[in-house]
Amino acid sequence: MRSVLATFAYGDYQRIGEITFPQMRRYVSNFGLVFHHIDWIEPGRMPSWFWMEQIHGLLSDYDRVFFVSVDCIIRPDAINVLELPTGVFYGFDELPFDDAPLNEGIGLKIWEHAMADWPDEFAENTDYPKHLYNTGVMLVDKSHQKLFAPVSNETRQGLQD
Repeated sequence: MRSVLATFAYGDYQRIGEITFPQMRRYVSNFGLVFHHIDWIEPGRMPSWFWMEQIHGLLSDYDRVFFVSVDCIIRPDAINVLELPTGVFYGFDELPFDDAPLNEGIGLKIWEHAMADWPDEFAENTDYPKHLYNTGVMLVDKSHQKLFAPVSNETRQGLQD
């Protein structure tokens, strides 16, 4: 099974990578992953949406993607995430800890636009989110590829308005 640890750092964020990349490279060496540094962004794109689309592409070449934001430090005693079962979306769900209501403002706007583009199998509840994942650390596999499919230009424009 081919797996990759992907991270995203361009411009000034690459200076953070000077600190965190050595730990990431040690991790991939310990557990047999490939290290992939996304070091560019299309002009005018929202970074978080851009790297999600990059994950979509990586899932065409790899069975699993362990996405780790450039500002994460991987401890030397970190577990091998590849030992976790496949078919499960692993990420930190912030919704139980978020005081800001998602039923108003930008949270609702993002949710409504995301639901318009998500495949039906991921749209469990189109009225209100059950989960709000922080995209800074995720472990996904090919069964999640559709979730990271590029969004429509209309959705992108709607979020930037």
